[in-house]
Amino acid sequence: MDMLFDESGFRFDFSNCLSAYKADRIMYHDLPALDFVVEMDECILFIEVKNPDHPNATAQSRKAFMKDLYDNVYPYLISDKFKNELLRTWSRGGEFSKPILCVFILAFRLFSKTDRARLQEKIYNRLPFSLNKEEFGGKKHFEKRFELCSVDEFRALFPTISLV
Repeated sequence: MDMLFDESGFRFDFSNCLSAYKADRIMYHDLPALDFVVEMDECILFIEVKNPDHPNATAQSRKAFMKDLYDNVYPYLISDKFKNELLRTWSRGGEFSKPILCVFILAFRLFSKTDRARLQEKIYNRLPFSLNKEEFGGKKHFEKRFELCSVDEFRALFPTISLV
């Protein structure tokens, strides 16, 4: 199985992971999808990548992206993608046997550290950590952790995944 994927101007090599697939290649009832679902030894990573700094991005697309970020539309869009991946999997009769960690890689120099912290909090607050409760079978679906990181931060957090 090919474990090399291109996304947003980056090349991901998941060869050191147990499995990986490009979730947004699978359309399922018009539910927006994440970029990747990756199984590692200890967890499943749900990964979304945005790169407004990509050389092919236009000034207009960067401006529209910034507007979505500041208008608070983006926390809803991103958190819904994480939730949709659970829904897509469950609706196909699948399940996850390991805790899920949500990761959002944002390559955007114009977005300050303070803005990143605010965005991280807003997305974190919209993730369905309540699914870990006993009433849902006591399974730990989502780690009570969300990483919004730069490319360099991602490399430091997940050194077994090559990102160039």
